[in-house]
Amino acid sequence: MRLTHFLLFLANLKFCWNDNSINVRLNAKWRSSSILAEISEYIGKENPEAFWNFVNSVNQEIDETSNKNDSIRNKYDFGMSVANNILGPFEMKLLRFSLATRSISPRVQAHEQIGMEFKPEKCSFSFFVYGGQAGCQLSELNLNNYDDNNLKIFSFDHIYPVQSTAEKTILIYGELGTYELKNLLLEAQSLIEKHKNLRFVVRHFSRFSDQKPSLSGYGVELALKNTEYKAVDSSSTNKLDEPENLHGLNFKILKNRHLELQNELESLRENLEKQGEIVPLKQWQLKDLGFKTCQKLKSLTEIREMEILLQDFPTHARVTSHQNLNETLQRSIQKGQETLEAKGIESGTNILAINGRVIAKGDSFVDLFALMEKVEEEKKMVNEFVKGFGNSETEEFERINIPKMLTLVDLSSVKLSEHAFDYSIAEPVYLNDLESTRSPYKSLMLMLQPFPPGQIRPISRNIFNLIMFLDPFDSDDRVFDDVIRNFQTGIHIRFGFVPILDEAKYGKSIEEAVDSMIVPPTKKVFWKSKDSLINALKKGSRFVAEAGLTQLPLVLLNGYPLDVTSIERFESSLTQNIQKQTTRLQLALLHGLIEDSVQIDRWWFEKKTNPDIIQRLNQRITTAFNNKEFLNISRRSIQFLKNVHYFSEESDTVLANADVTTWIIADFENPSNRLFATKAIRSIASQKNNKIALIPNPSSSRSNDNPCSFNFENVGPNSDMTILSKIESFCMKNINLSPLDIGVNPGETVVVSNGLLIGPLAGRTELLKTDDFNYLDTFWKEKGATKAATFFNENTVYDVTISFYCSIAKKFKEDQQRMDFDEFMESGNGNTIIFPPIDSTNSTITVTWIANPVSREAQQIISVVKILQRITNSRIEIIFNPSADIQEMPIKRFYRFVANEKLLFNEDGSMENHSVVFSNLPQKQLLTMSLETNDAWMIEVKKAEYDLDNILLETASEDVEAVYSLEHILVEGTSRKMSGEASDGLEVELSSGGKNYDTIVMLNLGYFQLKAEPGVWNLHLRNGHSADEHKIVTIDSIPVENDIQIVVDSFSGKWVELSVEELTEPKESDDELSIESLLNSAKNYFASPEPSEVINVFSLASGHLYERFMRIMMTSVLNNTKTQKVKFWLLKNYLSPKFKETIPKLAEFYKFEFELVEYKWPKWLHKQTEKQRVMWGYKILFLDVLFPLNVDKIIFVDADQVVRADLQELMDFNLNGAPYGYVPFCESRTEMDGFRFWKSGYWKNHLMGRKYHISALYVVDLKAFREFSAGDRLRGRYDSLSADPNSLSNLDQDLPNNMLHEVPIKSLPQEWLWCETWCDDGSKEKAKTIDLCNNPLTKEPKLNSAKRIIKEWTEYDSEISKVLNSADINTPSPSVDRDEL
Repeated sequence: MRLTHFLLFLANLKFCWNDNSINVRLNAKWRSSSILAEISEYIGKENPEAFWNFVNSVNQEIDETSNKNDSIRNKYDFGMSVANNILGPFEMKLLRFSLATRSISPRVQAHEQIGMEFKPEKCSFSFFVYGGQAGCQLSELNLNNYDDNNLKIFSFDHIYPVQSTAEKTILIYGELGTYELKNLLLEAQSLIEKHKNLRFVVRHFSRFSDQKPSLSGYGVELALKNTEYKAVDSSSTNKLDEPENLHGLNFKILKNRHLELQNELESLRENLEKQGEIVPLKQWQLKDLGFKTCQKLKSLTEIREMEILLQDFPTHARVTSHQNLNETLQRSIQKGQETLEAKGIESGTNILAINGRVIAKGDSFVDLFALMEKVEEEKKMVNEFVKGFGNSETEEFERINIPKMLTLVDLSSVKLSEHAFDYSIAEPVYLNDLESTRSPYKSLMLMLQPFPPGQIRPISRNIFNLIMFLDPFDSDDRVFDDVIRNFQTGIHIRFGFVPILDEAKYGKSIEEAVDSMIVPPTKKVFWKSKDSLINALKKGSRFVAEAGLTQLPLVLLNGYPLDVTSIERFESSLTQNIQKQTTRLQLALLHGLIEDSVQIDRWWFEKKTNPDIIQRLNQRITTAFNNKEFLNISRRSIQFLKNVHYFSEESDTVLANADVTTWIIADFENPSNRLFATKAIRSIASQKNNKIALIPNPSSSRSNDNPCSFNFENVGPNSDMTILSKIESFCMKNINLSPLDIGVNPGETVVVSNGLLIGPLAGRTELLKTDDFNYLDTFWKEKGATKAATFFNENTVYDVTISFYCSIAKKFKEDQQRMDFDEFMESGNGNTIIFPPIDSTNSTITVTWIANPVSREAQQIISVVKILQRITNSRIEIIFNPSADIQEMPIKRFYRFVANEKLLFNEDGSMENHSVVFSNLPQKQLLTMSLETNDAWMIEVKKAEYDLDNILLETASEDVEAVYSLEHILVEGTSRKMSGEASDGLEVELSSGGKNYDTIVMLNLGYFQLKAEPGVWNLHLRNGHSADEHKIVTIDSIPVENDIQIVVDSFSGKWVELSVEELTEPKESDDELSIESLLNSAKNYFASPEPSEVINVFSLASGHLYERFMRIMMTSVLNNTKTQKVKFWLLKNYLSPKFKETIPKLAEFYKFEFELVEYKWPKWLHKQTEKQRVMWGYKILFLDVLFPLNVDKIIFVDADQVVRADLQELMDFNLNGAPYGYVPFCESRTEMDGFRFWKSGYWKNHLMGRKYHISALYVVDLKAFREFSAGDRLRGRYDSLSADPNSLSNLDQDLPNNMLHEVPIKSLPQEWLWCETWCDDGSKEKAKTIDLCNNPLTKEPKLNSAKRIIKEWTEYDSEISKVLNSADINTPSPSVDRDEL
């Protein structure tokens, strides 16, 4: 008993010696804004009237005696009390959270940035701007002197009177809640009443404050850093081999003797381990860690407890792994995962959704600010959705599970490319027949042989058949030209053409067009006579009409339509479809579903082998659906809906809510319409759970007497008289169409299917066919109609089908597709945790998380789920989806996410800073800190005494403090030519108030990235060839007239899409250009480059030790440079505050220039998670965009390198036209042969006799690099390879070597890089640089090897210390010597 008490005491003991914590906070770069201004902006976002209500209510409480020095806490309380009279409870919670995150601060800062340009010096903080005038009081205003040339009204502006379009505008700046602004606004309102052509706008302008906004919405990670760290000890998988001795206690013996104290002993072990390094788990412990973590989570009752477990997972992993696994729970989770995988969701995937709308998926970081905007959108959408029913039963629908209703049906657009069409009746003219060629490669089994991705195997079979339906009279057919170019390359595709005439375009029949129009020579070769062309046109028209494909041009690959909206999209679509169809054929071959003798070009058109094949897809239906052309339901139309009479398979038992509800609106006196109606009835009545209504729309008032009088003599043969005899009984004789307000003229025919408006249908040719009604039945049921009908029939007695579809379609957005997660939940919630809403009577939000708890992403998502539960009163559903096969420790970091639900205040009424605190961490574990932010933030550390890259708490004398700053919010986007192709190489610039940032457009997606801060910026093309030869035509599809102004007023940044027009046409022919390009290439190869005026050196470092190395590298460069000046370009992202403080002193002493450069890893490029690999990526992936465009050449030198020669030699080195030059790996130290991986296997085959190059030093001709699109090519290859965690183990080195056949490398002389690991001692004497390569044999610390190998290293180090000490700067103490890979 005593032992039990003692162990319990030890297990719960807080080991206090040297238990330092780590504290982190992040501030914005700009000064803090007025809290009343932020409240007003939040209120005014959606409701301009509410903004002025708030402003007027605030001003009513302000007088001359108001306390100007009132605390922020008092202003906050005052503002919230006013807002409470304007907003509802839900909106008030969101407002509190918005203020806590300071989400409105960028918008208020944008107001002030604009105001700084106009503020008169004589004014305090309230002033006006009117045309060219500016003053402190409106009494100074001359209304007749008005110049609006510089006036710009922005989307965020608040206009008084609301929506006024008056010709003249007064801009008023000031701080809300001050007597000065109140007076200005009262004076302005008085002027407005007197002058009807006048309006005013109010913008915020606050007193200057030294305080900066303390931010939320970011994560802080402390990653386990150990260069020899190994998550799995593969030397033993036997549990008995586990070392159990810890701090003098042998846990193996204790566990064997005290079986009843297993949990207490494990808890004691956990506390003891926190005082040391984290011990790697064994393979057997990792095996079921995912399921055991789920089991542990199910035992917890609060989300906060889950957050602690996941965010401190490294210290909880061992105890979690020692649980006995509940096999029933495991089976339930696995069964749920089978359902997930059937829907394409792999095990280990995280998905976060709100009301079924997917917010985050996979490894994406959840942008808290964008998330809250989506929550606001969701709440507004739910309110409008419920109102959309517009009937007397609205209260009943409010009691139904609204989040569930939103996920019942999928209204995402129909993709034509998902269907295949048998085009054989069109009888294409073929350019080639691969099967008629002589070739030994004819077996389909060759499809299973390895082949480079994205390429077509040269098999002489008609595997891929590309058919283009073309306009034979179009002489400027770019798609046709591209198809011919593909054919001429000899690619193994069978090409065919079918002519089509767009009669609406030309206004001629086929015969008239052929007789009167000219066929270009390039197309005339396919149809050599008029008769053959007429015959071909008729066959093509017949196919298009029967298939329902009315939109041209049309290109099919094995029957699947390709995207031909631009050449770029056509090429991309062709490549993607080839890859997709290749995979499909390979699977069929593997499973024996195809015999080698099959006629492969016909295999695609058999329904049994290709379920995608379809005879007809009426594009009138799909176009109407994709455009969401549904009925507009109003209160007038509700009664109409109630009065509609329906017919179904069993007319006596018509369901309140059917799967498919159809209306035929037509003039039934027209015989063709009667035939059409009876065919529709026959088709719909044959389907289960469908119903139809006939609504007459007579062509004239004379028909109103008997609009449903059917003459059955003319309905056609073989009619079902049983059905026909019932028509008149349910045809609606006395009904008025006007309440529907669908814009249908008398006599016109329209089909309404579940509220979807199809028509008007002109003439017999456009009337829907039986196949079309059958398609609609299948289509709606695939979209979820049966599930929706069942749900409504179980929850209401009313027919709400059409109201439901019309209401949900009105709110549907293509990028907001929803999922129904109920099918993934096992019975009894075995694989699920449910947290009901705190207030069950008022919840319209359901948050669903498909959770892989043993993932990095789960550490952030759990915090997001917690905050959503608190501020939105959400129902929380967590569906487990753990990784099944865990081979290494899945989470190697401690994590905190900053998101407080409301502002906190200090005792003096000032705002309390948001901060992260890590406590009770393992004191002996080496950690490295990183911040995780949304994609639009560029941050830097501003204050840190300790080395954040190498945190070892046992060596710290006090808590570790770090203060970061948000320096930039990004403007990102894409730029494309009018043809749709990326305008790569285009130089774009952003400027405002003397600040300028520039970049180039990438070929990858046409992407560009520019730094900015809150405010208004001018976007333009950079002076030079970009501005001379190009013009921005549209931005976000809006035509550009004058300057492009970009407003940055959100923490989520700005995304813009540019369309660019080329102003100059190429003067030379393609042949001449090719010759000129060849000559220039030859010139670059043979000619010596012009001498460089500046030696540009690029380097990067993280951590105090490597910054110390980098200073020495820089000094060695300067000591050996004899002629030109030197400029260092250092990656800013990871430099410590101490380094940034000291570098100016070094620059002054050694007479060099330096510039800190930075770039944000693009969101679309596969991200690395380890800091070291991220830094490797920055060494190679962004060379074309990292430096200003006027830098032509740069030399990268590793931080731990010492230079012994003049780098001018490398600057002038002729790269012979290559974009960069590297030094080959040294091979003279023979004892290292076993480590030279490039001498065998993959690398030996890939290099094909070329050298494998080292990335410690290289020269980049940035001009050639950009012209060659080398950066785009490297990023493209990286993105495809990095998805495999086993590839690119040395990212910065493997990538250029992998690409050397596409992006050539010029080998630099061997003496330019010597390192002891790979080079023999005899070659050291000629070394021009010495690099401290890691030695896999000795594993000698770099600090030791530097002093031993490089004789001048200590001298440099001592000299630098003296320089820095003379500057009276507290230099960082030498960091713990930890080598990096």
